[in-house]
Parts: sequence; structure tokens; C-alpha cells
Amino acid sequence: DPPSFLLKNETKSPFSDPVLYDYKHYPAEMYLPPGTEVPNRKALANWGAWVNAYRIFTCHGYLEDGNQNVGELRLERVPGAGADGFRLKIRCRIVNSEGAVQFLDAEASCRTDELTTLASWRFTSRFEDVHGKPLPDLNTAGSGSVAAGVIVTRADGEPRKRKAPRPVTSDWGLFEAVGRLTHEGPPPPQFDLLEGLSLPRTGHRIFYRGVYRAKGNGLAPMHWFQQIGHGLLPYDYWLDGRRRLQVAVMHSRAWVLDDRAGEAVDARLRQIRRRKDRG
Repeated sequence: DPPSFLLKNETKSPFSDPVLYDYKHYPAEMYLPPGTEVPNRKALANWGAWVNAYRIFTCHGYLEDGNQNVGELRLERVPGAGADGFRLKIRCRIVNSEGAVQFLDAEASCRTDELTTLASWRFTSRFEDVHGKPLPDLNTAGSGSVAAGVIVTRADGEPRKRKAPRPVTSDWGLFEAVGRLTHEGPPPPQFDLLEGLSLPRTGHRIFYRGVYRAKGNGLAPMHWFQQIGHGLLPYDYWLDGRRRLQVAVMHSRAWVLDDRAGEAVDARLRQIRRRKDRG
């Protein structure tokens, strides 16, 4: 908690407010008619709010120091006013090999369908050197929207349009969607995605591959989804029994659920600074 915060009187705590527990006046969208059968993931789609942090890890076995923590990804799911959509907030920090650090902040308005398809988005990207000096020549910003089968993107204020014959999602949106996908029945339809909310990748599919049981190490069984399509190497998603995405892997890069991801990136930056300072 902030050091300036002090709750002197527990009887005035927000959790003592009877409005919080007045279920008769909760929004009607929170309820379904008696006898309705829906999966738990339906409630998660409509009302779920969470923040997850992922450590971005690379593995290059042919290099002595090739296994590195190169970044962190923070995703925050914010439910909307109704059941039709939500906001996905993205913060990403990537450390490049020579120490230049990219900071990306984005927010996307998403639909609560099985692919977390995009409605609109905006992002900013800025860079600093290893000592925190801004590198403004590398900064970028953009925004966009999808409606009526057309993607409209804007960079430096100039709109560009392209047709969207399939549902459009994003790589980060799939991190949210995969926890709500069914393990039974047909897979979602073919879709397109915007990598980093910028680069179009077409003709993708995602499939449930079953339960993976690792041998030894006392690891719990993991649910495995796999994504394939044009312009990207296959993605593998590994979820625990509570449908939490624990690991996503694409070639030599992995996103590992870790609430201390920022500390790992800070340690990596200190290592680079020491090497540069030694000359």
C-alpha cells in the first residue's frame, strides 16, 4: 500500500459498505434465467478481472550465455460496463542485446468471444539506452479499429485500410482467450491476428491438443493448445487445471507466468551496465 494510506477506523472500511452485498440490486447482466446451463468460462468472459505478469525468456543452446531473461509482459483484463466487451491493458519491456530497452504501452477494446477479437486499440512505443537516456528517434505510436470487415490502422495520423475477411485478434489477446477455449468440440474458426497490434498475420488456427503429463519433477498435468498460421512459427500454450496460462512458447522464446518478472529484467539490465562500464 502507499505509505500515505492509513485506514484509522475499520468500521468505515469500504468492505463494510452494505451496498457491496446488496445482491438484489446487482446489475441484471450478472444473472441468467433459472435453469440455464453455461460453462464457468462464460462468467469469466463477462466479469473476470485479473493482472498477469510474464517473464520473457529466450533459449539459445549454442551460446554459453544464450539463456536470458529479455523482458516482461504485463496484461490486465478490465471488464466493460456490460457483457459485450472488455479492455486489455498491455505493458511490455524488452531488453535488446546491446542494452537498448523498449517500453510498449497499449490498450485494446476486445469482444468477449472465443478469440478475443479486436474492436479498437492504441499503443505507444519508446526506447531508452541501458543507462535510461531516451532514444526519441525510435519512438512510434499507432491506433486502429476493426468494423464491418475492414481494418483501419493509423500511424503518424495517416489511416490505412485493408479487408478483414476473417475474425481479427492479437497475439496478446490470445493470451486471454486461451483460458476460455473449450477442450471439447470443434476448434474456433480460422482467424487473422495483429502481432504487437501492428503486423498482420493471416490464416491462423488454434487447436486443443490434450493433456500433457511431464515425467518426473512432480509437475502437474498441463492442458496444451497449439496455434499455427502464416507469418509466425507455431505457438504452444500450456495451462494449469484452473485454466491459467502458465507458459507460452514460440520457437526459442517463452512467456512464463511470474509475478517477479520485473526483477528478472532489472537484474539483466544491471548485468549489461556492468559489462559496458568495464569497457
